[in-house]
Amino acid sequence: MTVDHKLPEQCDILIVGGGPAGLAAAIEAAGRGLHVVLVDENPGFGGQLIRQIHKFFGSSFHYAGVRGFCIADMLSREASEAGCLMVPECRVLGLLRDGRVALSLRGAASALRAKRILLAVGGKEHGLPFPGWTLPGVMTAGAAQTLCNLHHLLPGRHVLMVGSGNVGLIVSYQLMQAGACIAAIVDTADRIGGYAVHAAKLQRAGVPFILGAQIQEAIGLKSVQRVNIGIRSTGEHLSIDADAVLLATGLSPRTELASMFGCELTYEPRLGGHFPRHDDTMRSSVSHVFVAGDSAGVEEAATAIEEGRLAALSMAFDIGGAHCGDEKARDEIRSRLKAFRNRKASSGKEKQNCSAAATSLGLLRYPVFECAENIACNPCADACPAGAITVETITSLPVVDYSRCTGCMRCLSVCPGQAVFMVDRRGSLTLAWEYLPVPSVGQKVILCGPSGEALGTGEITACRRDVGDKTMLVTLSMDPSLVDRVRSFRRCDDE
Repeated sequence: MTVDHKLPEQCDILIVGGGPAGLAAAIEAAGRGLHVVLVDENPGFGGQLIRQIHKFFGSSFHYAGVRGFCIADMLSREASEAGCLMVPECRVLGLLRDGRVALSLRGAASALRAKRILLAVGGKEHGLPFPGWTLPGVMTAGAAQTLCNLHHLLPGRHVLMVGSGNVGLIVSYQLMQAGACIAAIVDTADRIGGYAVHAAKLQRAGVPFILGAQIQEAIGLKSVQRVNIGIRSTGEHLSIDADAVLLATGLSPRTELASMFGCELTYEPRLGGHFPRHDDTMRSSVSHVFVAGDSAGVEEAATAIEEGRLAALSMAFDIGGAHCGDEKARDEIRSRLKAFRNRKASSGKEKQNCSAAATSLGLLRYPVFECAENIACNPCADACPAGAITVETITSLPVVDYSRCTGCMRCLSVCPGQAVFMVDRRGSLTLAWEYLPVPSVGQKVILCGPSGEALGTGEITACRRDVGDKTMLVTLSMDPSLVDRVRSFRRCDDE
């Protein structure tokens, strides 16, 4: 990777922020022959991606089925190979009167003149004040994710998560992967806020969700030891033992630089609050300043990538004209963004009855898809070597042609939501498994249903990593009557 610790005096495009939006923009713009400088205040590039170990949703355009930290490596490498000048540990201080951008590189001040500027500085987590919130052990979910995934430190052994959005669900799952126990997930809302497939992974593990409730107090001497929770509908009070309280209570766009540059702000609660007003080219109210990613409204990493590409093409068009900024490519990006944002509730009619479709052909072994809602995701279709899986649009549920299915299980390995299971009606089930300790063949286990309830005992008959991306696939033997109900397991010695 070409990483420089020197700054030029001028460039075509200055990109502030080396997360998914900034990197995607750098790849697009530098690939079109423009002089691009990418600066980030951190020692490395990737933004939030570097601490994300889960697989991403979306399509191949969004690196679906690939883990976040791998996407960061891929994007950083592509940006460097495209010719982008990447400058880490560099902060933007503001805009000088002569139009140059003031920068601080490792404490040394300098200035750079750019024809176009892209602000891709991401978002910031919300705090939540309550009695005891200053105790050690209370932190944001992002801080806990950084401790766990980057520094290999658990924030606690018995964790209470506040917030059931995707951040709360994903971080809870990752802490469980590292060996923590999630005591409960608490939310003031009456329904889970994140994707159902994320919630289902936790529910299969027996994690309790306490909805319509709020944290009242964290109690402890030198650190958190117990948390009091109030149930709004009944007035009931619960006391939960916990040595860490994690706050996944929302994100807001970072608007400090945009305001300093004179960009007008608008407000949309669904996108995190205030953010720079921009048009469909990602241009802000200041003609030479563009925005992308969470700083343009908090959405998903896949959206940030597309917005970065769109902003880069728009800036390239400004600088080099039609031959440099392809309008057709911009329209394609806008179409993908529209499809990606078109999330709607799934109806029973749209969901294929996998078992009925497979058994009608006389199959005894076949994959079952338990996608619960229409979210933008199709890596299973891309991964299927037989072309047996169809996802009509990016938000459609998968449909399987079981006459073409070979039972290779690549769909199990690649699924970001672990919502695919290989059923064998003769008495076995195969599922994706990402917890430690690594299970072993011959191990006796307790078979669990969708809510973590014990259904009986079984045995591990196979553990393999030779399918797809090497995610472990575990095969469990059981009474044939249980194959439609078992969706997880736990070790007998965990009882």
